[in-house]
Formats: sequence, C-alpha cells, structure tokens
Amino acid sequence: MDFVQDNDILQVLRGFNPWWRDDSYTCRHKFKRIAFHETYQWFSNPKFTRAIVVSGARRVGKTVILQQIAERLLKDQWSVKEILYLSLDHPILKLAGIDRVLDVYHQNVLPNPKRIALLLDEVQYSKDWGTWIKHKVDFQPHIRIIATGSAALDIQEKGAESGTGRWITIKVPTLSFYEYLHLINAPVPSLPSDLKVLNLVKMEVTERANILNDVLPVKDYFHNYLMLGGFPELVGMDKISDVQRLLREDVVDKVLKRDMTASFGVRSVLELEQLFIYLCLHSGGIIEKNTIASQLEKSSETVERFLGHLESANLIYRLYPYKQTGKLVLKGRPKVHISDVALRNAVLLKNEETLTSPEELGLSVESAVYKHFHTLYYRQQPRLGYWRDQGRARKEVDLVVDVDEWTIPVEVKYKEDVRIDKKDGLWLFMEADNSVKVGILVSKNEADFRVHPGPDGNSQVLVIPAFLLLYLLGHSERSLVSRLQT
Repeated sequence: MDFVQDNDILQVLRGFNPWWRDDSYTCRHKFKRIAFHETYQWFSNPKFTRAIVVSGARRVGKTVILQQIAERLLKDQWSVKEILYLSLDHPILKLAGIDRVLDVYHQNVLPNPKRIALLLDEVQYSKDWGTWIKHKVDFQPHIRIIATGSAALDIQEKGAESGTGRWITIKVPTLSFYEYLHLINAPVPSLPSDLKVLNLVKMEVTERANILNDVLPVKDYFHNYLMLGGFPELVGMDKISDVQRLLREDVVDKVLKRDMTASFGVRSVLELEQLFIYLCLHSGGIIEKNTIASQLEKSSETVERFLGHLESANLIYRLYPYKQTGKLVLKGRPKVHISDVALRNAVLLKNEETLTSPEELGLSVESAVYKHFHTLYYRQQPRLGYWRDQGRARKEVDLVVDVDEWTIPVEVKYKEDVRIDKKDGLWLFMEADNSVKVGILVSKNEADFRVHPGPDGNSQVLVIPAFLLLYLLGHSERSLVSRLQT
C-alpha cells in the first residue's frame, strides 16, 4: 500500500517551487555569501559537469543559497519548470523517495526536459545519495545538481566510495565579523579591495593609522558579534535568550538527536551530547581523549569517532600540534574550538556578563580568530596547527598558519596593555625559525596597534586589535567575490 499519492507529492513540489507560479520570483535574502558566488561560478561553467555539494552547519544559510541560485537562474533565462528545489527532510519526500518524486515531476511538470537544475536541500536524508548522484552525473548529464548537507564526513565517506570526480564540496562557515556588520546594516568603511592583513607591516605609521581610524567605528559591534553573530537567520534578534534558545533547539538538539542518527547511525546520543558539552566547557583547550573516555565510560576509539562526527557536522574544529606528521599526528593531543562562539554561549547559557570576564572574552576571541583564518584560507588547503615549546616552561602559540610561502604564528592576548615578551611562545617560535617573517599578536585595544621588530632584523611582530584583524580577514575573503562574479 502506498502511503503517499502522486497528488500529495505534487502539492509539496508546488509549495517548494514558488517560481512555477510566478516567474518574477526574487529571494527575500539579498546579502549573498561567498559560497553563493562559488556555487554559481561552478554551476554556470559549461565545461564543469560535476555535482556541487554545499556543506555547513544548520542555520548558516545553505537553503538561502539554493533560493538565490534559483533567482539567478531565472535571470539567466532558465525556464521556471527547469528549476526544481527539493527539501529531502520533508516527511512526504522521504517516504516517496527521490526517484519517485522525479517521476511525478516529469509526468506532471516537465515531461521531456533538455536541462534541469536540481536543487537538493539536506541531501543526507536521501538513502544512498552518493551512489544516486554518481549515477546522475555519469548517465544523465542534463540534470545539473546542487545539494546541501550538514554532515561533511558523510559526504567524504560516500565520496570515497562512489563519488570520486563526481562532485566538489563548497563549505559554508558561520558568519565572519565583516558579514555580520553588513547583515545588520552597520556603517562600514570603504577599504581597498586588495588590502590584506600582512600588508600592514609594510605600511608607514600614518597609513596604518588611517586604516585604523576608518575601521574603528565597527569596534562598537564586536562584542555583540561574539555573543550572537554567527548565524544569518538569527541576526537582528535583540533578545539574547531567544537567540540562544533557537541555537540550542535548531543547531545543537537537531544535529545531535536527529542529524547524527540519520547520517552516522549514532545511537549513544546521550554520550555524544555529554561530549559536546564537555568541549564547550573546554573550548580552545587541549583535550585528552583518554580522560574523556574515562569520564564517559567509553573507549578512546569511541571518543575519537564521536569527535569525528561532531567535526563533520560542523560543530567543532580540531587543531593539531604544528608540523607533526604520520603517527605523531595520531598521538598528538588536539585543541578543540567550538565552530562558533555564539553556539558555545548558547549551550552554556552565557549572557552579557560573559563580556565582563577577561578569561571568557579571551577564549571567545581565540576561537573567532581561528575560525576567520580557517575560513579565509581553507580553499588553499593550508596547514593549521598550534605550537608548544618542549621546554619546561611549555610556552605556546595559539595558531600557526602555513599557507603559500608564508608561515604565520598568531598569539591572542585579549587584555589591557599588551606588551612584547621575549619569553612568550610567539617570540620563541619566531626565534627558532628564521624563515618566519611576520608574527601576529592579537590585542584588545586600538592603542596597542603597531609593528614591533622581531627576533632578527628580517622579522616583525604585528600587534593588532582583534576587531580590526577579524574585519580585515573578512574583508579579504569578500574580495574574492569580484573574482567569482561573472
């Protein structure tokens, strides 16, 4: 017996595809993120025949990207019926299965298509979707596929089995500080599109001062961004308790209790939730899997698997010791950052009082700094790690970025009156590696903004306030748009 009739499916399709009724459809979300431009660039390239998978956490705007793609395709003269959007977590579509849904579409909407733009939302809810996409790419190239998913590991595992060369993955992180400011319509400075953080060390003092003065007004929004600002759909909500409740319900609870089961078959949801809370409490710290395993009464192998699931669901980042390779990486103790500071605050019920705690602010800024560097450079497959001196003092560098010809150590000291200490990890790291030309010391106040000579005559330390650093990193990422737009 069929629980779902064709008319039921057709009704859902009509609801999901409003452009079938009105070819003047426009997406109500006007701000376009980098992932939109990347996705459209690949899709519009006639020589590119693979599918595109857009991966990111819940609430980061993946559905909006698909809606914006539909709007753009209409402007590109695609027929309204050639554009098919499906949300595969809808109960009727899950019951029917994607092949039957497409049969209903062909029988009732577009019988003999020359091309189809198939926009699949939450693709992980479709059984064996990797094999399905492989088949479509190989045998039905007139169907162009863009799919979204919340679980990157599921994508990678299916890709290793069946999808090699059949799709590319585009990541959607939570909002940068730069994007947050634009979404709330804050006044933002106009800066040269090619301005990069490392350019600052080559500038004259007056040039740097002018840039600081231009960006200084955005400092007023910085702490609010740390509390609330990572998720586009929630930007603009004034009440912290409401934002945090939605984050717990829509991002954390649904990921841990629904997505994990659907994507990975995780049965020990309680232990997974306990692990995530533990990581929220220790965000930015080095974790010891054996200690966690003992507390959860699980094996270290199970803890490692759970960590992989959380990372794949875009809830955490793991940062390993710098320049450890092979078996040392497996033995190295990772640092863990929650993927967005607002998420951690929501889980731990941190409120405005968090902004008065230097320790809490320091942890929040360190995680935000990591996220911004990762977001800017991930396309170039950088090597990111933390560094710890093997001496008795165990001095540390929060983040080391290896990208292109640069090795950039980054240390966060979000406090008053930041000074260069030649016994600190940043200085020791630069002293030990004379190939490092620039180190970055992240401070709190604009009064600390300066360039300080490094350990030798060829290196320099850029002391830069966090709000300015994150704004410029986001600005650099957005400058990619001009190269992606067609």
